[in-house]
Amino acid sequence: MPVYEMRSDEIRPLQEVTFSDLGLRERGDIQRLLRECIDVISPDTLVISEEFSSWSEGNRRIDLLGVHKTGDLVVIELKRDDAGHMELQALRYAAMVSTMTLGQAIETYQTYLTSRGMPEDGAEQKITDFLENEAKFGESVRIVLAATRFHKEITSTVLWLNDRGLNISCARLTPYSNDGKVFLDVDRFIPLPEAEEYQIAVRNKLAVERIAESERVARNLAKYSLHTSDKDFDSLSKRDLIFNVVKIALESNVGVQRIQEAIPWKSHLLVSAKGSLSIDEFLREEGPRAMAAGLNLERLYFKDQKRLIEHDGMTYLMRRDWGARTELAVQNVIKLLPEGLDVTYSLQEDDESL
Repeated sequence: MPVYEMRSDEIRPLQEVTFSDLGLRERGDIQRLLRECIDVISPDTLVISEEFSSWSEGNRRIDLLGVHKTGDLVVIELKRDDAGHMELQALRYAAMVSTMTLGQAIETYQTYLTSRGMPEDGAEQKITDFLENEAKFGESVRIVLAATRFHKEITSTVLWLNDRGLNISCARLTPYSNDGKVFLDVDRFIPLPEAEEYQIAVRNKLAVERIAESERVARNLAKYSLHTSDKDFDSLSKRDLIFNVVKIALESNVGVQRIQEAIPWKSHLLVSAKGSLSIDEFLREEGPRAMAAGLNLERLYFKDQKRLIEHDGMTYLMRRDWGARTELAVQNVIKLLPEGLDVTYSLQEDDESL
């Protein structure tokens, strides 16, 4: 993005240059300057180490390691020119420091202060004073990437990772020269500062939805046990659980209408035909009539022989599309059973009677 100088009689663009053109080195100049003014690329951050390395691979060093005011650790990686694959490197570093404790951070900061000729005995107090009152140290690791150029592969990767709960920001550094002076344009383009709160809210919402979806899938995969006075059923899926409870209700002379009223959100719960029919006979006789009424028996109903219910001269076919409200349906039907008929169910994972 061009930067312009406004004069009394004209607006003219500043000359874009490279750090190499200016003779600025990555570590000795750019890193040193940003270290002293880290808010330029990472607001609300305290630098606690430079060229940090506490692992056996001596060639792996974090350019700058910081602590955010919320207590998050901050891995800051700098590149004088092209960003290359710095996001992968930063991810490795984030994983490596993710287990750092507050005590270790204080020791790291003490070492850093000593290396710069500053009193080390105030490290703990400085970190404590810097953190917010309700800060929780080390719960997460933020990543800050700063470079002159970011290729599409990097930005796409960062956006994808952020959508999945990581916290990575990118700052594009562009130097300009004019009349012997050097200017630096810092573009924090991921996330956009004006959209950061919104993006965080969206990311949190997506995270909650993913957790809810995972829990929903887990519930759908759950297995149940069904207990009656004379028989127990194990490893039942949700649809098998409700099928057996409805079958017990029918065989206990609970009317179809009462069962339907107990599960009002599942219309046409049972389809019936006179006589004792096989599944093929049932579909052949009742299929066209059901289709005319807008019901697809083959898609919505159990269609295997063992799940046909025969009672009192009738054959019943039951719906098989069950989801989040299955347990409520089971509970409602159990309430209809005759007094003295003891029927309960439980989740097999914890065998907690419900």
